[in-house]
Amino acid sequence: MTSGMEAPKERIPGREYLFRLEDQHAFARWSGDCNPIHVDPIMARRTQPGACVVHGIHQVLLALQTWFAGSPRHPDRRMPSQLTANFYLPLLLQQKVHVVVTSADDTSVVLEIRQGHASCTKVMYRFEPGTGRDFSPVTTLPPAASEAVDLDFAAIANQTGLCELILPESVSETFPDVVRELGPGITAILLGLSRIVGMHCPGLHSLFAFFSLTFDACPIHGPLIWKVTGKDARFSMVHLAVAAPGVQGRIRAFVRPTSARLPAIAELPDAVDPNGYAGQQVLVVGGSRGLGEITAKLVARSGGAVVLTCHQGQNDAQRVVDDLRAWGAKAHWLSWDVRTSDDLSRPLRNIGFCPTHVFYFATPKIFNKQGNKEFHPEMLALFCDYYVNGFLRLLQALGTNVQKPLRCFYPSTTALDTPVEELAEYAVAKAAGETLCRHVSSFMPDIKCFCSRIPRTETDQTTSMVKIPALSPLTVMQPLVEQFRHY
Repeated sequence: MTSGMEAPKERIPGREYLFRLEDQHAFARWSGDCNPIHVDPIMARRTQPGACVVHGIHQVLLALQTWFAGSPRHPDRRMPSQLTANFYLPLLLQQKVHVVVTSADDTSVVLEIRQGHASCTKVMYRFEPGTGRDFSPVTTLPPAASEAVDLDFAAIANQTGLCELILPESVSETFPDVVRELGPGITAILLGLSRIVGMHCPGLHSLFAFFSLTFDACPIHGPLIWKVTGKDARFSMVHLAVAAPGVQGRIRAFVRPTSARLPAIAELPDAVDPNGYAGQQVLVVGGSRGLGEITAKLVARSGGAVVLTCHQGQNDAQRVVDDLRAWGAKAHWLSWDVRTSDDLSRPLRNIGFCPTHVFYFATPKIFNKQGNKEFHPEMLALFCDYYVNGFLRLLQALGTNVQKPLRCFYPSTTALDTPVEELAEYAVAKAAGETLCRHVSSFMPDIKCFCSRIPRTETDQTTSMVKIPALSPLTVMQPLVEQFRHY
């Protein structure tokens, strides 16, 4: 986080925080919650949030540290009686947030972590006067590294386990007021909750939703026992109970949809014309996954040579290329960012590639409004940088290393036909992209643009907890790839 992870010396209204990737790695070491959705940007981009998500317990510790450090010392030590947290929205990295005290009295406080006006996390802490508990020492060595358990929803029933209480010294240094107020035992329990959800159950595909802990007068010591108590298939939600001497609690967590898997080229149905793209050299921008991946496979299945580009996810690009080559197709991949003006013609010439066709699938995260219905100019600017400026930069970056006329496929959206409230900025940018396509030939006469409005399609971009009807990428792109050949 900004401010070097330091606790504020006084309460400063409106103080902002920023979680960075290095903060994520530090918390993963402390808690043992090394779930890739928190620490691996490449893997996380294929999840529903589309990027690394800040650990929920990390947010809880930040909120409590901010309040404890800024509030006056209680004349009698505040004894925790209950701690509850709701995680409403996934909090992504590099997004400014601030801690807000929504209510406080002599026995409780309610805190929120907000991004703008949106509440991401709510923490409710109840306490009472007391003399402090004794508890057995907790281990200070960081948890051993491990991999998150990969459980599907059906396999989660009856899961149970033990979680040792661990409190590395770095946590006490970073959140000193939390450890002083809650005690090492409760702080270690919070870290254990993150480890249970992120690494054990639901594990790899988890998303923390809620916890509530109630404390009694008994000394706290581990291990923390956890077990699954129920499931709700409607929302892919798992209910767990946790218990140890001095504490009882409940957890709710989602089981996230797995990343969309596309068929290998050998699994595709026979093309309408197996030689339809024979002799053609096809550039697929954004071809490492989703619509770009299935397009590359369809073109190769029809006899075309393919070069795909990616900005991130080089391993995904190599996987696609390996699949195409195993089929016998000519295929390469290049790393290229549509947001730059880097020359693309030279690397293409270096591999003897002169495009006849271009498919343009470069995109940022689309569903990114976090439940906020306001129109966001900065989001519109990002979409335009990809869908308008990025497309124009591509045409300029290709230079003269193309076969004329160059045919370009531009995917638009049916959200222009049937408006979707949360896609307003996206639709406006796509409309501008369509307008650009209509005018390209006036200043680039050797380029022909083919626009098609794509419906909601099953990709990593459109996964959701509640199933929403969507077409398969193959169903959408197979007729369009064939139609584009004749354009």
